[in-house]
Amino acid sequence: MLLPWAGCEFRLSGLPLVAADVDLATSPSSGDDLAMSMSSPDLDPGASVDLAQSSSAPDLAMPRDLTIPRDLSMCDPPPIGATVGPGPNLAIKLSNVKVNGGGNVAHVAAGATFTVTADYSISDSGGNNRDQIVVGLAPSSPQDCLFDANVHNETRTGNGSATLTAPATPGTYTLRFHYGQAFSCDPSGWWAVNGAPTSAQDFAAICVP
Repeated sequence: MLLPWAGCEFRLSGLPLVAADVDLATSPSSGDDLAMSMSSPDLDPGASVDLAQSSSAPDLAMPRDLTIPRDLSMCDPPPIGATVGPGPNLAIKLSNVKVNGGGNVAHVAAGATFTVTADYSISDSGGNNRDQIVVGLAPSSPQDCLFDANVHNETRTGNGSATLTAPATPGTYTLRFHYGQAFSCDPSGWWAVNGAPTSAQDFAAICVP
């Protein structure tokens, strides 16, 4: 734009204009920088601006579990030998006992099912009888059979497995075996003939935290 008035001076947005013909489309020869002051922020839309308040976001997640874990070192089972037996009936003997694949003592969650395996030996000289090795929690909670088969005037050996359920109440519990001679495995109660099993038939232990 050309301003033809001679001898007069005008200011447009703070920029001096003189009456001499001035072409505002031409860059000033003085090299004045018409850009914003360097003290102003750069509003160039091409520049990347980090608007984050912090380089690391706060973790607002609530703690998942504020319960203090139980002290599992409180487990105090009685001494249990590597081999238990032979028992007073059918000369039952158990060895190589493993609770949940470990040793003969294990921690088991309250109410959880667990497995117990053992090498067994059982003898019966009274004919072709159906015999069992019933196992469960002492003193009065039989739950499954480690062995259930006919024994005909012989000694049977092998490796058996049973599935048990831990009590809901924390504590230390021993596993006990007893013989049975029912028509099939019946862990509803210890075999009543010749009395109930005693602590001499304890072959493993669990600790319920």
